[in-house]
Order: sequence, then structure tokens, then C-alpha cells
Amino acid sequence: MNKKIIDEFTDIPCSVTRYRLRHPERAAEGRKRYSKQRWAKLTKAEKREERLKKDYGLTFVDLDRMFVEQNGLCEICKTEISLIDNSLKACVDHNHVTKQIRGLLCGNCNWGLGHIKESREIAISMIKYIDKYNNVVTV
Repeated sequence: MNKKIIDEFTDIPCSVTRYRLRHPERAAEGRKRYSKQRWAKLTKAEKREERLKKDYGLTFVDLDRMFVEQNGLCEICKTEISLIDNSLKACVDHNHVTKQIRGLLCGNCNWGLGHIKESREIAISMIKYIDKYNNVVTV
């Protein structure tokens, strides 16, 4: 009788587990190769949804709901955003520390927020700088 012993923790046949332990680099290469092959077969929409799920825990349904709640506008500058058109592509904004989703932004606002490192102090300083030079009276 040739029964395979099942690893009680992973539910994987022990021979597979032993191989992975003995040859971690080969096992990792195999997983990476399989992942690349699988990724190559996905459509553009499937890839986007998979990234949304992996990066933010969102589905297209969640994204659509957020889009409708914001009336298709960037939450900061109120310009039109799109879930389809790449030139108006909506960016999912999130807190990098807590991973909490804040809303959808246009590319410019998302870029700007990232470049000021999401710092309230820098944002206030930028406002003061703009106000300082907008109030200059030219003779």
C-alpha cells in the first residue's frame, strides 16, 4: 500500500514540501515562471482588477461605487476622472501607513500628494507661498 503522507500544516504531499525545502531557489524560480505565464494570459482588465485586489483590496464594483459617490470627479481639484480613458485615469489614493483608501484622484493630484509626502506642513507652506506671491502689488 503506497499512501502519500500529507503535511498536517499545509495539506501538501510531503514529497513536494521536501523538494521545496531542499531546493528553495529552484522552487522559487518555478513559482515565478508559472506566475509570469499566468499573468501573460490575463486580459488588460483582468490584470487591472488583480492589481486592485492585491494592492488595495478593491474590486471593480468597489471602484465603480467610489466613482459614482464622487460624481466622476477628482476628490481634490474636482476635475473629471475616468475609469476607462487613460488620459483622465482615476488613481486610488490611500494612506501609505494605515493602507486606508481615501478616494479617487486625478493623476496630477495623486502625483502632487506623493511629492509633498502627504505632509500637512508642506501643503500649508505651499499655500502660504502661493498666497505670498498672489498678493504682490506690481507698480
